[in-house]
Amino acid sequence: MISTLFGLLFLLALAPYATVSPTARAWVMLPVGVIGLITFARGINRRAPEPELALLSALGLVAALGAGAAMLPVDAAARLAAQGDLGALVNDVYALAGVERAPLALDPHRGLLELAIPLQTFLLSLGVATALHRKGRAMQLAWALLLIGGVLVALALTHRLTGAEHIYWVSEVPSFSRAPFFAPFVNPNDGGFACAALACLAVGVAASRSEEQRAVAAVLAVVLLAGVRLSGSRGAMLAAAAGLVTMGMMLGGARARLGGLIGLVVAGLGVWISGPEEVGRALSEWLVPEALDEGMDTLTGRADIYADAAALAGEAPLWGLGPAGFDEGFRVYKSTPTFTDVAHAHNEPLQILIEHGVVVTGLWALFVGLTAARVLRAASAPGHTRWVLAGYAGALAALFVSGFVDFPLRIGALEVLGALLLGAVLGLSAPEGPSRGDSRWRWPLVALGGLSLGLALGAEAFAWAQEDSETSPWGSPAAAIARGDAVLAAAPKDKAAAAEAVRWYKLALARQPLQRATLQKLAPALEAAGDWEGGLRALTLATRVHPTLPWVHRDHARLLRRLGELEASRAAWRRALACDLPDGVEEELVQEALRGPGDAATIAGRVLPERADRLTTGAKILEAEGQQDEAERLLRRAAALDPRYRAHLARSLVRWGRSEEALTVVGDAPGCFATEARAQAWLSLGRFAEAEGGFDTAMRLCGVKDKAARYRLRLGLAQARMSQGDPRGFSLMETLISEEPDRLALRRDLIQRAVDAGTPKLARGTLKWLVDNALATEDEISLWREVR
Repeated sequence: MISTLFGLLFLLALAPYATVSPTARAWVMLPVGVIGLITFARGINRRAPEPELALLSALGLVAALGAGAAMLPVDAAARLAAQGDLGALVNDVYALAGVERAPLALDPHRGLLELAIPLQTFLLSLGVATALHRKGRAMQLAWALLLIGGVLVALALTHRLTGAEHIYWVSEVPSFSRAPFFAPFVNPNDGGFACAALACLAVGVAASRSEEQRAVAAVLAVVLLAGVRLSGSRGAMLAAAAGLVTMGMMLGGARARLGGLIGLVVAGLGVWISGPEEVGRALSEWLVPEALDEGMDTLTGRADIYADAAALAGEAPLWGLGPAGFDEGFRVYKSTPTFTDVAHAHNEPLQILIEHGVVVTGLWALFVGLTAARVLRAASAPGHTRWVLAGYAGALAALFVSGFVDFPLRIGALEVLGALLLGAVLGLSAPEGPSRGDSRWRWPLVALGGLSLGLALGAEAFAWAQEDSETSPWGSPAAAIARGDAVLAAAPKDKAAAAEAVRWYKLALARQPLQRATLQKLAPALEAAGDWEGGLRALTLATRVHPTLPWVHRDHARLLRRLGELEASRAAWRRALACDLPDGVEEELVQEALRGPGDAATIAGRVLPERADRLTTGAKILEAEGQQDEAERLLRRAAALDPRYRAHLARSLVRWGRSEEALTVVGDAPGCFATEARAQAWLSLGRFAEAEGGFDTAMRLCGVKDKAARYRLRLGLAQARMSQGDPRGFSLMETLISEEPDRLALRRDLIQRAVDAGTPKLARGTLKWLVDNALATEDEISLWREVR
């Protein structure tokens, strides 16, 4: 029964969308911690723990408890000593908010919940370890997990075959996802990791039971490996391979271990020589070829994240940034201008180091090393549990490896699965034979476990109790922000209301200092309350808190402009436009940045960063204002920065009647935009056959991705064909006109090309429409009389 109960805990964590949200994780971990402590206490009461297990139990609990050191309140000097330059920034924000002492953790409210979860999951591991020291119970748990895994893959496949847009069909989860979800996992990578771990367990079970059970376990192993492939996760494939290699090294003796180590070294050298990008691209071509685009980062930004996270780790080496502190601090150190908000390090050891410091990380590293040594000793000893132990160890190794490329410790279902696997490994690796337990460890361990659970439950209860407090620094920052927003919404122009909103926003900063959104709300509230200097100070801090986000620099630039600081405002605009922008806002922002007073061309030199896309947008705006020479200068700078932007320069040259020069500029560059630019130049030069071929090629390259581009390319193709008297061109132009009937210029272009090609009768339909709608000119009426 106890094994079934453990399996149900995994199912409990799996069903609600794999408990991906922090609140859901906290609720699911309540029974996890309670059941873990009860089974742990019962287990060591019946069978005294052997010294090694007692040491590992104490080590893990102390490491989990050590993360709570960041919850202690400190003053500005202590924070500066503990967190370096980052601490100086936090102190500046606290000074604005009027805070003298605050926890070292950067997000104490969420940190309390995150602090409790490792304590509860580790207690579950200890409960499993003391309950599953016999093979029979371990096999029962294995079958429970494998059956759940089989259902998991079946659900994922059914979702895929039925074209489900949401998990369980009727839910609204996920509301948006860049990749297909996998069963209840919003992120398919997480589903792949679960399948990878369980596939290793299935292999271990298949080699250790009766023929009938072997067959079932083997089928489940194949199903779970198919689930890894179905998830499309490259990391899951590597995790499965790591788990299976671990099993082989455990079971094959000294030579197999040596061979495995040599294989790992060779594989590592291969990755180093080929480059991680090439390896990632090869895996992508095999698993998710549809996701590969030209210029795509096959590591999905991880290399940049790791580099920036390493710099962040150096700022608070001893005690870290506190639980849930990674994303708070990372925004400050993010160096790439990409328009993303990174919530996880995608590398669990690195995130643990950043959030908890070297002391706690060192304790966990020691725990991992001692556990690995314990498992290898047990695997070397003859006994009937070797295959089962290898299966659990391989599954745990798969999850462990996944932690180097993703964040399984932040997904409730994978946390529970990892806790069950760790507990089974600790239990099955116990020395065989007569009991070697030491009863002196029994009650100290129960007391330490009880203290851990009490602290975990107390932290969660305290966080929830303080959530909507009107004064507590431990409350939810979101609740304080909502109150400030409500005050301003009720009386948007009232100075007293603005002052009240300022109080709420400052409370939110006291709870979560490195939040640029709060600072952006605080700034206009301070302005409305009459404190312009305070508003400027808030926005200046916001630019330091999230320097790669355009909105903070945009708001800073706007405020500086209102204050009459035009040069400083333009410098802020330059920083804003140096960041990546979401679709649809670039031209509007560049237009605003180029506003006077002053000459737009001169201002462009001050506000436009050395980015080809921004220079091209600036050129478009300047051309519309009649400054063709300055627009050309910007386009040539863009082309020098990025050869792909020669096509933009070439298209402008065609518009300016310099098509021969346009062909020289674009050359034989590949890509749909360059091909279109050549086709436009050929069309304007009267080389209609070449133009037709160019537009046709561009249509095949990119005409299906962008609706506007497709229309533009079809128009060019129609014009090239009409100019050759090809009826297909006129037919295509009629179709385009029907899609946008108000564009009279298209109708007149059709007429003119029909006349130029000596086939005016092909324009009869268009002429009739103009005459019938009283829109025809005298010449068009005369032509209509000739051809009707």
